[in-house]
Amino acid sequence: MRREVLTAALALTLLVLPNADVVGAVDGPSTVRLPAESVFPEGVAVDERTGWFYVTSNHNGSVVRGDVRTGAVRPFLPAGGDGRTSALGAEVDWTGTLWVAGGATEKVFAHDARTGALKAVYTTRAGSLPNDVVVTPGGEVFVTDSFQPVLWRIPAGAASGPAQPWLDLTGSPIRYVPGYNLNGIVLAPDGDSLLVDQTETGDLWRIGLADRRVTRVDLGGFRLPGGDGMVLRDRTLFVAQPLGDLVAEVRLARDGTRGSITGRLADPGVRFPTTVAPAGDRLLVVNSQFDRRNQGLPPDTPFTVSVIALR
Repeated sequence: MRREVLTAALALTLLVLPNADVVGAVDGPSTVRLPAESVFPEGVAVDERTGWFYVTSNHNGSVVRGDVRTGAVRPFLPAGGDGRTSALGAEVDWTGTLWVAGGATEKVFAHDARTGALKAVYTTRAGSLPNDVVVTPGGEVFVTDSFQPVLWRIPAGAASGPAQPWLDLTGSPIRYVPGYNLNGIVLAPDGDSLLVDQTETGDLWRIGLADRRVTRVDLGGFRLPGGDGMVLRDRTLFVAQPLGDLVAEVRLARDGTRGSITGRLADPGVRFPTTVAPAGDRLLVVNSQFDRRNQGLPPDTPFTVSVIALR
């Protein structure tokens, strides 16, 4: 997830995207309006068991909850509550826990997805930016850090305390550069590795869970410039690309070592999208409008989540 507009040089690299089909919005209502608490929204997570979705605020740490069936959205976690002054990537696991990467707070928060009660808080280190989270079938939580070259891990069932620096990326193929680095994170289709994107470089990386080996995913010479939040549906990876106001569609090999950019999901309502989440046969796309904030321009309100049909 992003807080600033990328450099003009990176913006130009959007031109490396291959020709691809554009998928339009669903028929009927295609936008969810967010309540006033959701200022400069950032992350989104869907609880498939309950039909609720959650949208985080980078600006104040609030979280709102909505119904994927009706689009009705209400406040859920208040701004600044439990020390959550910023909230970025989010995920709901099968235990009903809502995991929230705390960004500038340098923390990761675990809440009850039904009641909102705080279950645990995990700390990283000074200068970190916990950006996105993924939960494995075994209950381990992995967290990207956009500012520090480390991948964090929270063991299944761990009580509040420091997150584990599971992988030091210093000396790995991933070279941290000025700006935003590791960002979105998902499990690869085979479940044996993690896939993470690097915002400033446009690279997609595979990290083995057993051997912690880091390799660049072969996208046939193409990249995902400005890549932000991601979600995997079967073997298709959807990657938010704020600079292009689009979501890239990447078809992956089962082991996640290679893939091809097969499409783009676009909609006139998409405004600097920071992440995505599947809701049945549709995709929820968060419209952050960070570009307007970073240019000193007022946002268009209310903030929204776009709903785009999947093929």
